[in-house]
Amino acid sequence: MDSLFTIATPCPKTWNELQGEGRQRYCNVCNKSVHALEQYSGGELDRLRSESEGHLCGMIAGESVAEPRSRRAVLVAAFLTTISPLMAQSGRVKIQVTDVTGASIANAEVILLGSMPVRALKTNPVGEVVCTELAMGDSKFEIRSPGFRMRTLVITLRNDDEVIIQSTLEVANLNMGVMVEVEKPKKLFRKWKTRPA
Repeated sequence: MDSLFTIATPCPKTWNELQGEGRQRYCNVCNKSVHALEQYSGGELDRLRSESEGHLCGMIAGESVAEPRSRRAVLVAAFLTTISPLMAQSGRVKIQVTDVTGASIANAEVILLGSMPVRALKTNPVGEVVCTELAMGDSKFEIRSPGFRMRTLVITLRNDDEVIIQSTLEVANLNMGVMVEVEKPKKLFRKWKTRPA
């Protein structure tokens, strides 16, 4: 810069604290535009001085001033700011698997479809399974257990609260073999006493 400047009343604000982007920002302490003077040509500085009647507010060196961002960069930053809360959120689902009588089905397989790697979980002894770190929106599950018809569930998550779903499995058709464990009944023996004739 060829021109000489005198800083009458230095501003306590730093460049990064000022509002706006590029080489011109706004100071809400003195309610004026502040210019990164090193980024202006001599002709631009002369024009700014004449427009401000000799009282130009600006920053000289001290801090490196960021180059103005392109419109595309500003739009991408705004988009990422908008969706970042959604990306950060993760949901949690508790699925209770029962039969038509309401009895819990232990060891039922619950598979989260479309996830990589595939997530497959088993229900606990009371027929429950908890899936965590699910993305907001729709999650599709497949529930299987031997002797029952497979069931598909689509669960929509809108916030990070836990969603509790009860899934009832119906007994499979009769053509399918179902393994049932039955405890053998104990044999009862009676002792007969005989009397002499």
